[in-house]
Amino acid sequence: MINMIRSINYSTRRNLPVVITVITMICLPVLMVTMVLGVPITEMDGGEYYCKAMGESFFLVIFGLLILSCIASSADAGDKTLNYEIMAGHSRSRIFFARTIAGVFWGVILLALLYYYPLVLFGCIGGWYKGINPGDILLRCLLSLLPLFRTAAFCIMLSSVLRSAGKGIGFTFLALEAVTMIWEIIADVFNLSDHAVPWIIGMTNVVELHTLTNARDYVIEGEKVTVYQTGLDPKLVIPTVVVSLVMGSIYLAAAYIDFKKRDRD
Repeated sequence: MINMIRSINYSTRRNLPVVITVITMICLPVLMVTMVLGVPITEMDGGEYYCKAMGESFFLVIFGLLILSCIASSADAGDKTLNYEIMAGHSRSRIFFARTIAGVFWGVILLALLYYYPLVLFGCIGGWYKGINPGDILLRCLLSLLPLFRTAAFCIMLSSVLRSAGKGIGFTFLALEAVTMIWEIIADVFNLSDHAVPWIIGMTNVVELHTLTNARDYVIEGEKVTVYQTGLDPKLVIPTVVVSLVMGSIYLAAAYIDFKKRDRD
């Protein structure tokens, strides 16, 4: 199975949409700071970037997640690679889990590194804003891996069932948009706040984890500093963990059952 994972990673690294996606995500922080926030790169620090750009940029980063996870797990779903592997004596379980591991690696681990590296970059350039606890921010980033996993698992399921990375990307995006729209209608009907039960959708779950709403002004060392409340609310943490693990497992289980039962043609 390790050799299969290596082969998948090798082909994924040379996939043009993947290369374009990675380059775009590397450049995204610079574009966010200079064009959206209108701040010179040399004046931006890690904490300020987190407050102003972390949540907003994820609505662009989500496209990277769809592309990376779907292509890594199902780029070869339309050719004869799977049949060759089966005829070579590899079990369907090993073939499936090799592609799932690759999809999770590219769609969660690598994407998270690309998404969060600006915090380190701008932290080295401009330091860290006094009003934000870096330890709490680290916990928020680590916790966000769970809804990222849930969304990646959904991508892997659709691309596997549809036997196409392209269809997986398209239908996952449509599904996320449809669920978001339905949830917004429900929130309007029942007069719920924008931040009510954000864990319903993995995308909004990540955004909520990186949204700081409570802050107070203090004078620190003779300087007025806005101190943000960065601690995590258990009402957000517990559903995030439970829903992400349960739903992610269900998505992968459904994909596994389909992969085992259906012919690969």
